[in-house]
Amino acid sequence: MLEALWIAAYLLATSWFAPPLGHGLYTAIENFFSCLAAKSSRCVLAIFFATIVVRLLILPIFPIPHPYIPDEFCYLLQADMFAHGHISYPPHPMAAYLETFYVTFHPTYSTMYSPAQSVALALGQLLGHPWIGVLLSTSAMVAAILWMLQGWLPPRWALLGAIIVLIRIALFSYWMNSYWGGSVAALGAALVLGAIPRLKKTQRTRDALLLGFGIIILANSRPVTLFFSASASSSSPTAAPSKASSSASRSQSFFSSGSLIFAKNNNPSLSVVSSFPSFSAYSPIFSSPSITTGASPAIP
Repeated sequence: MLEALWIAAYLLATSWFAPPLGHGLYTAIENFFSCLAAKSSRCVLAIFFATIVVRLLILPIFPIPHPYIPDEFCYLLQADMFAHGHISYPPHPMAAYLETFYVTFHPTYSTMYSPAQSVALALGQLLGHPWIGVLLSTSAMVAAILWMLQGWLPPRWALLGAIIVLIRIALFSYWMNSYWGGSVAALGAALVLGAIPRLKKTQRTRDALLLGFGIIILANSRPVTLFFSASASSSSPTAAPSKASSSASRSQSFFSSGSLIFAKNNNPSLSVVSSFPSFSAYSPIFSSPSITTGASPAIP
């Protein structure tokens, strides 16, 4: 905080007492980013790789994090299951002696969390380390937020917003420097909110696919956020139908509806973990006697 105040004071003093100072440098920087922002697709790819490169460059200062809190260990446990080809494990015979935070042992040995974050960690584990999944998912989140902002704002303002997200969240927040951040859920929300303005203008199959993909991510990471995002996407008026857009409109409706049905009724993780596809693994955790009354389970 103190460093930020010093930087702000320096910039204010420079602009007040020496306005021409650095004018040429700042103009060159502004022109470069303006040209980059004008190329929307290249800009999205550039900020994705820039997030990865910048975070790797500061590894000597902010090394690969170690898990500290129970939530992180739960996600890593679930990621290890996925990386070994399992959705969950059978109940442990010594479950009564191994009870820990946020881990369920019945009807299966798993965790209470939705699987999307753990899928990203499992991908990282397969590539060498779970944190690689955090790095890739957070970089994808920044790129998706830029793509979302491009649908609502002018190109330069969209790039500025994405750069702020990169600096504030993708480099120095716990979303990048832990194993229980919200990058995966934010990625899904950005895809949903970025598809809305595009579908209002032109009904393209690509945007419908990204909308459905975002819905699936939210359903497997933040189901409550899915409710509000899906409500916004379904209530937003789209472009007037035409012969050229009729097939895209049908694809949009089909894929969006199919994504919601899949997310609600065909979640394989919930089906295996809790025996019911619509039964959240949160329920056995927060309805257990140790949570509601503070009583410990009976040990045989």
